[in-house]
Amino acid sequence: MLCEGHTKVTTGFIDLPKTKEGARVRIHYSQKNIADELAAQLERQLANKKITDPSRIKRIDTMAGGDHGQGAFIFGAKVVVVLSGKTEEDEDESFSFEISVAEVLCTKDTAEILSKTVRDELTKGLKQIQLEKLLFGAVMHEGGSKVSCSFSATPGVASIPINVELYIVGDLAFTAAVVLGKDGMSHSWCPMCKMRAAEMPTLNATGEIWQYAEMKKLGEEHQKKMRLFEQNDKVSPPKAQLGCKDTPWWPFIPVEEEVSEKIEYLSPEEVKTRSHLAELEVKQAEVRQEVKDFDVSEKGKELSSHLGKVGRAKESLKKLDTCTNGPGANSISVKNDAPVSVLLFLQEVTDFIEYGGDDDDEEYGLEGTADDVSVDGNTVDAADAAPDKANRIRNKVAEVKARIVQLEEKIVPLKASRKKITDRRDKSGKYIARAKEHIKTSNLTAR
Repeated sequence: MLCEGHTKVTTGFIDLPKTKEGARVRIHYSQKNIADELAAQLERQLANKKITDPSRIKRIDTMAGGDHGQGAFIFGAKVVVVLSGKTEEDEDESFSFEISVAEVLCTKDTAEILSKTVRDELTKGLKQIQLEKLLFGAVMHEGGSKVSCSFSATPGVASIPINVELYIVGDLAFTAAVVLGKDGMSHSWCPMCKMRAAEMPTLNATGEIWQYAEMKKLGEEHQKKMRLFEQNDKVSPPKAQLGCKDTPWWPFIPVEEEVSEKIEYLSPEEVKTRSHLAELEVKQAEVRQEVKDFDVSEKGKELSSHLGKVGRAKESLKKLDTCTNGPGANSISVKNDAPVSVLLFLQEVTDFIEYGGDDDDEEYGLEGTADDVSVDGNTVDAADAAPDKANRIRNKVAEVKARIVQLEEKIVPLKASRKKITDRRDKSGKYIARAKEHIKTSNLTAR
């Protein structure tokens, strides 16, 4: 309810009659006007996205609805805005956002409770969205130009009117039972058409869609009978006709559009594909997390360590090969050209392979790493130029190669364990791509 740039919030409460146990029930609620909140949040979204040209707005769809959960009834809407591309060559763009406009703290969202709390303000706002145009204009402010958005004209500002496509969504308990005046209706009737329950099992059967005038008439008749019943306890409780207990809440929103024409038909195959797509995306997220979990596990750290050692060993081999095979290589020196003994160099090679030989790491007391070793043909050291020094380097080469073989043997099973997970991750990605392509093809065929 409370968010950046929110509009006025009103609060209140109602007291319901005492229960059989004698306790009074107090229902608290808070609400905003949905039309005002839509305009205010849309203006803020356009400003945040630095959209300053109102003529780019092509379409606005608002899916409004409510549901009950965790001790409260919440009513809100998702707003989808379609923009034309910045140039004729650019594709259309879109963005969406959500707004919350009503909250009722109750254990059950009955038509009686909602009627006595948030119904009037919701009706006022929804009627404005449905029957009036949203006006957009370009106005100047401190940071430059921005788009204004309101259901009322701004003096001195040329405006562009745009219709907002309004849809009421929700489960049957809300859209049909509450909004259409059929709260707690009998299961003997379909809430959206006049079909009896006995006829529903028939595949592809379509009943006669309700018209507001009919529901209004039957609802008024039932309410009249209910008032007589409340005044005379000797009268039997009236039964609703075809499930109609009250007049529809929002007859300004065509029921035909809500039920049939505005709902896209999906083939059974596409419904199944969309269902699988959602499951695949969840599975892909789970497998991606498995990969991350493996990488930080003991096996993952071991694999990373072994791979690092192999990489450094192969890098060291290049240095060692240069020392034994390089023409005129009489001495080994570091980058500052200070002579270094072969034994120290060979120790550095070993430490570099095992630990990385970080210059700043004083733990190993190293002066440099194998990266720093170079061959200097101009520096001659009598002690280091003896033939057995070259033999020692050749022996180190053989030792390093043997070490690489040992490490690669350890790497194989660890890589196999990780690959089982990454294969599932990659396979889920391929299935997702195929599912999306199937849905895209189905949509093109339907058009």
